[in-house]
Amino acid sequence: MTNQCTDKGKEVLILENLKEKGYKMQNKAVGVDLAHTLLVMKELGKLHAASILLATRLKMDLTHKYDFFQTEWTEKFNWGSDWGQFMDQYLDTGLMMFEAMGGCDKVTAWLRKVKPQAWPRYRQLIARKAPFDAIIHGDCWINNMFFRYDDAGHPEGVTFLDLQGSRVASVALDLQHFLNLNVPDTVRRDNFDTIISTYYDSFRRTVSGGGVAAPFTLEQLREEYEDKGLYGVLYAIMWLPCMLSTDDGVYPFESEAVRRATVQQMVHTNPALRLALLSVMEEWSQRGLIS
Repeated sequence: MTNQCTDKGKEVLILENLKEKGYKMQNKAVGVDLAHTLLVMKELGKLHAASILLATRLKMDLTHKYDFFQTEWTEKFNWGSDWGQFMDQYLDTGLMMFEAMGGCDKVTAWLRKVKPQAWPRYRQLIARKAPFDAIIHGDCWINNMFFRYDDAGHPEGVTFLDLQGSRVASVALDLQHFLNLNVPDTVRRDNFDTIISTYYDSFRRTVSGGGVAAPFTLEQLREEYEDKGLYGVLYAIMWLPCMLSTDDGVYPFESEAVRRATVQQMVHTNPALRLALLSVMEEWSQRGLIS
């Protein structure tokens, strides 16, 4: 194997077959139950806390130590358009989708109002914000994690993959991404207190174990999660159709016309799309974001 995408002095690439250790990928169209969700929360807590401990040990900002964190990947987007144009196209598809569903007047009115400012607001959402900034995964969805199971079939471990979207930003972004896209409504909303407390306990124990006080409280984390709600809603609108599509070869990487036609068909043939999307819209309407 040869590669053309490494930097000088960083040419070594080590690969491991996680399936040999019993790791499996979950079905993106089904999502995960509470047991899987809590495992992810524990591991995210450790990941985020580890970067804080490293920065403390080095006594320097990690973006100065590791220069690749100085480049925001959305500014280097290369799928034929910049990320702002890409987002605008997908939100156009989202508007079409809600209109085709019917009965979504509140959501469509809100999305029409928000859409012109979606890109600058997104850039504000991903900006660093103390005391919540840490190294985050940045693309924290079900296809970027493998789970390991015990002999009884219960999940007992999780590992994260594909960290090319990693950045230094608010820890709440990873929570928003994972919970709104991968955790069904009946799990996410009915167990939210347990879910966010599990994350915080893992985060706090990890930083405390390294001799550092937690930089924020559980209540402050709750407020930050609410503050980053638009991030989760935008990603749900853009990516849930992709996750629930049965044709991975068509959506989302074909032309805009093909993508829109695929989503139009899904609205009428895939009830899981309506359920997943509207549950997220309903939740964030109740939280006061969509109004």
